[in-house]
Amino acid sequence: MGRPQGVRPLRESVYLSTAEGDYTLFSERVLIGRGAHCRIIVLDPLVSREHAMLLITNSSVVLEDLRSANGVYVNNVRIFEPHQLFDGDRILVGTHEMAVFAPSTQPQPDPPVEPSSERRSAVQTVPSLRPGVSTDRSDAITILGHLADRMLAQELPGEAERVLADHLERLLVGVRSGLPVPPEICDSAARYALIFANELGKGYWLDYTLDLHLRAERLLAPDLVPLIIAAVSNCQDADPSMLAYYVEWVRTSAPRLGPEANRLFEALERAQRR
Repeated sequence: MGRPQGVRPLRESVYLSTAEGDYTLFSERVLIGRGAHCRIIVLDPLVSREHAMLLITNSSVVLEDLRSANGVYVNNVRIFEPHQLFDGDRILVGTHEMAVFAPSTQPQPDPPVEPSSERRSAVQTVPSLRPGVSTDRSDAITILGHLADRMLAQELPGEAERVLADHLERLLVGVRSGLPVPPEICDSAARYALIFANELGKGYWLDYTLDLHLRAERLLAPDLVPLIIAAVSNCQDADPSMLAYYVEWVRTSAPRLGPEANRLFEALERAQRR
């Protein structure tokens, strides 16, 4: 991970800044997770009961992922091994971002701002997420999609893929088992899959999109058609039979689904011939 010159590794103690509060931590093992026994409690359904651990010693501050379901990220990069932290590093667990600083360089907090009446009203209408309440795979894709969007905006498609890959695949497993998928989630999953197909040249994600729509018996949304046509050209390792199956399904469904199916069939047929 690239850092500005002169940024120093943390050691002995650390100032941890979170949305819920700030902590000055000294030499110890610090559990981060959803469990009530954790030193840093993060009430987020995408955070595991014991999600991560900070190991603070006289020589270093190390962050470790405790085999969490949704991973730990440092400066937008997922870590898989114990990772030494530096002054100013940003940590993401679930949808919660934290920052670590040397206590001598900790940022000064902004003065509190009284929210407007409109803001207070809006905040009060947002339902809280209770600890221990699990969300389904659709919710995870929606929530983590915001993180993936940030990574795509930074031209990091590989990192965005790592954030969403497990959730996209489990969504397809559920659909293959007969579970319904909301149309907006099907569209969102397909959009990310086709972005990965085009940005990374991976035919797997083109096949994924077609399989998802076949299992859900759903037409591709019109705004996804240019993405899938581009993916057909960009992904040389895609399974041509998967596209053929979907094109045939669209053709036979056209009398029932109407003009939109006819337009989709014509576009995909042209892509097949290229």
